[in-house]
Amino acid sequence: FPHHEAEIAQMEAISGKSPLVKYWLHTGFLTVSGQKMAKSLGNFITIKDFLKNNSARVLRFLMAKTHYRSPVNYNNRAFEQAEKELKRIDEFTDKLSQVKSIKGSPQQILKDTKKKFEAAMDDDFNTPKAIASIFDLISKGNTLLVKGKLNESEAQKILTFLESIDNEEEPGRKLNFICQEMNREANTISSKSVSTLITHNSVLIKEEIERIREQIQNIE
Repeated sequence: FPHHEAEIAQMEAISGKSPLVKYWLHTGFLTVSGQKMAKSLGNFITIKDFLKNNSARVLRFLMAKTHYRSPVNYNNRAFEQAEKELKRIDEFTDKLSQVKSIKGSPQQILKDTKKKFEAAMDDDFNTPKAIASIFDLISKGNTLLVKGKLNESEAQKILTFLESIDNEEEPGRKLNFICQEMNREANTISSKSVSTLITHNSVLIKEEIERIREQIQNIE
């Protein structure tokens, strides 16, 4: 059965959305410590198993750090680095939320970051470059915070921007790993709820696959 049509049928049946997406991207291979993931090599891990001990937020961040066309190399070092970088984001957003000063002048860093971020995302969905612009913002923002040059108004604007690129209501801009509060519910999805969802929609998946199969046969 055609692979791509099968994937579309499954995801549309599960989500209830049709079309689910307008664009499908082929990703690079997932490797583990430089080797292609395979059951025969004993380095196979499913998303379900990963989420037993780790958050979905870390997984999303790990995937976004690599361009979708490139292989994703999973190893303990990459995982630990991702956790450190997320902690850095958390510390920065916490600092911004605590700014109460009215002193300071409007800063150019947010305008520059928006421009770089959007340019990166428009450049073949270059998430690594987009993420780099966020960490550049964090670096410069921390310097301004230490010097007391970032007032409450500017701090809130930066927070609003970071929330907007996590927001699913912003088409094509949802990263969903930046803001802790926005990730809390997404990180606590239980395996039971996933299993229930799959069971509930299994019949719909079969029906959708049969419908597409009939369409293909009619074309032939």
